Amino acid sequence: MKNTKIAIASGKGGTGKTTVATNLAVTLQETLKKPIQLIDCDIEEPNDSIFFDVAPTSSKEVRIIVPTILEDKCSFCGICSDTCEYSAIAILKEAKKKFISEDLCHGCNACFHFCPENAMAKKNKILGSVNFYDIDNLKIIEGKLNISETMPTPVLRETLKEMDTNKLTILDAPPGTSCSMVTTISEADYVILVTEPTPFGLHDLKLAAEVLFDMKKPTGVIINRAGLGDNKIYEYLKEVHLPILLEIPFDKKIAEIYSKGNLIIESMPEYKKQFLNVYNQIKLTLEGES
Repeated sequence: MKNTKIAIASGKGGTGKTTVATNLAVTLQETLKKPIQLIDCDIEEPNDSIFFDVAPTSSKEVRIIVPTILEDKCSFCGICSDTCEYSAIAILKEAKKKFISEDLCHGCNACFHFCPENAMAKKNKILGSVNFYDIDNLKIIEGKLNISETMPTPVLRETLKEMDTNKLTILDAPPGTSCSMVTTISEADYVILVTEPTPFGLHDLKLAAEVLFDMKKPTGVIINRAGLGDNKIYEYLKEVHLPILLEIPFDKKIAEIYSKGNLIIESMPEYKKQFLNVYNQIKLTLEGES
């Protein structure tokens, strides 16, 4: 289990995914006495670092190359527009006008290769950053997409490149079932789905679970705010044979701890044993499959 990668995912935002990721990471760092890395892949709204109130020790920008058109060379042939798979370039041949959408550009560079006039110039565009935090034996790697940017994939890709495969890793995945979520959990050996026992929670849990079934990922569930809503979520988990790893009750004290940016295990130490038990259940599952 030394190099195991555990992803924390959810079908919707607000279920407590980050709460689970941060508390599990610190529990393992303190009890296993070995270096742990927590990778915040929720790059549109990363907030793992908030629970530690520390500044980044280092940071690097994430950039892609986008094209600009040199008008003195361009013949307005339209080959660049026809080549672009993402409709980021529009050429009006008769009017001799051009338009490039940097928001749609994926930085594939195909237009540079196919332009017969060599009329494409390269421009660096900063999409976001990868930030690094060091807290004792816990290392946090945080991907962060700049405000107003619409291209999360390059930032996520650069964030995952920083993962040390020789360390036990917690991957805090983006909520939902988008490409970013799938990319994150594809790196994982085991996935924890965090949900809540409400109609919305059940609906989105089903969507996320179907993705994991298709990917054949070992999966368990943590039910947050247990006691809220009804029992339909339990019926569904029994039906699809997904194990419940932990139930966190619908508790005002826990909500207050979270709202202050604190860890549950610090204010309620008894939960450290429960998060360690989650890890031990995962360990038994993976050892049984090997």
